[in-house]
Amino acid sequence: MAGRNRLQQAAIFVGSALIFITMASHPLGTQCPSEVKLSAEVGSSPPFLDLSGIQVIVQAGVPRTASTFQYYLLCAMVTLRTETECRYLDPPSMRTYVAERFSERAFNEISGLKPSHGERIVKVIKTHPSDDLHIPHSDDVAIFSSVRQSHQEWTSKNVTFRPHYTQVYDDFSPCPLCEVEKVAKIFNATSDEILQLKQYFRYWIVLRQCCGLQQSEQRMKELQGCGDMSFRAQGKNEYHDCMTRDMDQTITQLQRSYIAKKYPTRFSRKASSCDSDDIIKNGTGLFGKTIDYCT
Repeated sequence: MAGRNRLQQAAIFVGSALIFITMASHPLGTQCPSEVKLSAEVGSSPPFLDLSGIQVIVQAGVPRTASTFQYYLLCAMVTLRTETECRYLDPPSMRTYVAERFSERAFNEISGLKPSHGERIVKVIKTHPSDDLHIPHSDDVAIFSSVRQSHQEWTSKNVTFRPHYTQVYDDFSPCPLCEVEKVAKIFNATSDEILQLKQYFRYWIVLRQCCGLQQSEQRMKELQGCGDMSFRAQGKNEYHDCMTRDMDQTITQLQRSYIAKKYPTRFSRKASSCDSDDIIKNGTGLFGKTIDYCT
């Protein structure tokens, strides 16, 4: 409840405009380096983003900050509006792409795509920037960021850029669907578009937290037999209630959502995506990495 009250105090919606008020004690109000700074001053909102002038949207995420959530949200939002190419670029590829000033040629070479022959395609890029990377400001590139608590996480890596908007995990975690609405309003989304996105991500976030090799650390601990079942863990707003969920039904509902039905190749999800629980129980994680949370 405290987390929800804090969010209610921090975000006030007036008509179609989102006014985000950052409290003085909030992490985003402190330790903000000159290059990596908030997109708007305290008391103002991130400006609306007009896609007609944008060629590239970058999701720059600190690992384990719901960066994939923000990436998929951006991909879905832009897909509702225009032709879109959504891709993950590893740190070396991203460094090359930045050095080439986000050129179409560089993107096609890195991604193995054929030239678009003049067709306008907005690229949505997910990346975890490597140390000592500077992403210069450009009018046709919009950067969205995700951090755990503050921009100091980028400063420690000597990564510099100017974000249009930053998702803070500690604010996102108690209410992921609130984050959907925040980002959608940056794009001046219609009420129907917001509901379409919230319908899809209502189920997506459950599957992300409770299924696959990148599910939450809390859930992986439970699978390996050392999850925290205390009230101190399960009483938190951000606790992922995976044990009582029917994952098959969750996948079915996601597949029936407006976005998954309209764009099945990009946004649908196979039932087999939840078949990794036994792999995790046996101590194997993403890319075959050994994981052991109980010793």
